[in-house]
Amino acid sequence: MPDNTNNLAQFWQKLKQRKVLRVITMFAGAAYVVIELANNVVEPLNLPDWTPRLIIIIAVVGFPVVSVLSWIFDLTPEGLIKTESFITPYEKEPSEQSGKRKLKGSDVIIAILFIVVGILAFPRIFRGSANVRTMTMPVTVINELGEKETRKVFKDVYVNKLLIATFQPEGEDTVNIWLKYGLLEGIWEDLLQFPYIQIYGDRNVIHLKEQISAAKLSNCSHFLTGTYHVEDGYFKVTSKLHETINGSIVKERYYKGTDLFSLIDSISLQTCIDLGVSKNLRDIFPDLPIQEYTSQSKEAFKYYIYTKYGRELSTSASWIYARAVELDSTFALLSLYNARRTYLSRSSRISAKKHINQTMRHRQKLPEYRDIQTRILYYSIYGENDKVIELSEMQHELRPYNIELLLTLIDVYDRNHLFTKAGSAIKKLNELVPDYPEYQLILARNYLVSNRLNKGLRYIDKRIEENPENTDFLLVKGEILLHKHDLDNAEKTFKKAILLSPEDVNKWSLMLDHINYARNRTVFTDDLQKFVGTYRNEMMEFSFNWIVHYNYLFGEMTNNSKDVFIYPLSDSSVVGYYGGVSASIHMNGNSKVIKQISKYRLAFPVTYWKQDSIIIYAEELLESGRSQEALSVYQKAYTENPEHFYLSYYIRHLEFILSEEYERKESVLETYAGKYGFYKIYSKENKLFEKIGTQEFRLLPLSGDTFMDPSHYDKLTKFVRQDDQITGFKRIYSTGEEYFQEKTD
Repeated sequence: MPDNTNNLAQFWQKLKQRKVLRVITMFAGAAYVVIELANNVVEPLNLPDWTPRLIIIIAVVGFPVVSVLSWIFDLTPEGLIKTESFITPYEKEPSEQSGKRKLKGSDVIIAILFIVVGILAFPRIFRGSANVRTMTMPVTVINELGEKETRKVFKDVYVNKLLIATFQPEGEDTVNIWLKYGLLEGIWEDLLQFPYIQIYGDRNVIHLKEQISAAKLSNCSHFLTGTYHVEDGYFKVTSKLHETINGSIVKERYYKGTDLFSLIDSISLQTCIDLGVSKNLRDIFPDLPIQEYTSQSKEAFKYYIYTKYGRELSTSASWIYARAVELDSTFALLSLYNARRTYLSRSSRISAKKHINQTMRHRQKLPEYRDIQTRILYYSIYGENDKVIELSEMQHELRPYNIELLLTLIDVYDRNHLFTKAGSAIKKLNELVPDYPEYQLILARNYLVSNRLNKGLRYIDKRIEENPENTDFLLVKGEILLHKHDLDNAEKTFKKAILLSPEDVNKWSLMLDHINYARNRTVFTDDLQKFVGTYRNEMMEFSFNWIVHYNYLFGEMTNNSKDVFIYPLSDSSVVGYYGGVSASIHMNGNSKVIKQISKYRLAFPVTYWKQDSIIIYAEELLESGRSQEALSVYQKAYTENPEHFYLSYYIRHLEFILSEEYERKESVLETYAGKYGFYKIYSKENKLFEKIGTQEFRLLPLSGDTFMDPSHYDKLTKFVRQDDQITGFKRIYSTGEEYFQEKTD
């Protein structure tokens, strides 16, 4: 039996004698030093992001090469020579036989390398002992005014990533159920101040396994849960900080007090301490009390939570927001939320501007994180897209590992058709949170909209291999195959999706109808041109723009990055699918009016009116107050678009306000003011407005008592008088339906 131990010992001796181990040690140490130096100088020297990756690849490739060369050759004072044959232990140099050994230059180099490696590795091993200079890197940011500023940004290794779940009530406490989300929201907002903590929130995970899974999915090292109980005016809260790896509790703490805001501050501070954030670091960054930048009123904060989480709390009362504003008109976070909600829902431009202007007046109360978001939303609402892009990029650079900000930046890029930039941001998103299907889907769609079809197909095939029953991946693959004109495989892919989710057959079968139509067509561009244009919903301030993008119809939605490809079903109908919504859209003969029949949510058709350039110009003239010019343009627009009945409303309005009769009626606008059930009518600066909850709309007079709502083309409002007193108003819809609303004050 061969002596394996002896053979191994001889081989080890050969490695030492040929100095292979020494060379490998020196190479590994030098490689580590170079990689660390590269990581630290890439940003200051503006080197490409892939520089450290290239150095690592070179080091990995070079390792076996250096090992082989050190076996074959030896570096001597005479130069590089081939290593001599194996020398037996009995032929050692005298200095080695006597136990003495001379210090060589390579020994000094190895010692220096070990010292340097130790210095570089020290901050990683002892994160809590690292100073701010070690933990951060300099970045130059540019704000919306073009002003440059150098800031310190925390490196990823020093950013604590924490997921916060909803706090659960102890026992049946329906009165204080709002605290379930109130504690989550308060702790979230408090910790957002600090750049060394990345916060995630998940209000849907309750059980421990779900919380562990959600924290792992968000790449968080810890997650925070808790319970609460209110008794005799005291808030009793228990918080638990868990390690994500196994769900074990790191710290469990108990808080009690009558001041909710103080309790939130204490929970946030103690969570920072339990996460290992040093006192020196906490002292460097200001810690604003949550009450200072939210509200001085606990009741206003409670109504804010009801406003934001109304659906989960089983309430949708329109008075909640108004009550919160009455209690604290300086509550900037409340007005910011309502401005964002109104802007994204496209329900009332007047309300969106009112809410964001209110936030701007009090934004000095907000920490920097929310202040920048306020400015981004302000410029979005007022249509200054360049400033939106600049500020979104700036905020991302200040917190490059913040998922919320990265998603916002991607949304901004998509809305401005910067698909290449969006693709880079989406890749970073998937690096920060790998293996998250929703973010993988965003990347797959980016390959589709940027027409990188082959790359997109390879990527989506890998995702389907990992998640073979994910129908969203299959649907994107089907679209990619359509764009590659591979109709047979596209058909198979859509049929497979339907097989996996038969309940969605009504939505996805429309894509099969398109494929059947496409088999008889080779070019769609000419067919699609008649659909190109801007369309406006008759029942709300929602519009979308259709363009031809890579030879396919592409729908851009107002205030929303959920753009979608539109596929023809016939000469007069198309279908669009994205995010669970599928709709067939039918147009009249001249394509100026289209009706959308949704296969999801809406059970009735929705009408959209095509806004050609003359209609858009007329609206601009009206908004700028150039009434006489606007009247002339609206008359021309109506002549060219007789099916747009609502244009006649604008003509009636302009003819009325330019008449002598209007001068006599203008003074009686105040008589319409008052409450009408859920509605409130008020007059301001000789203009009449209607308010429903948080939404406000302008009413334009068509005659003495009849008004149009330019946000809703489908209805007129006619005030009813009795004995010269307003008793209510009548809603008159374009369908002929009417209903009466009595005045209630």
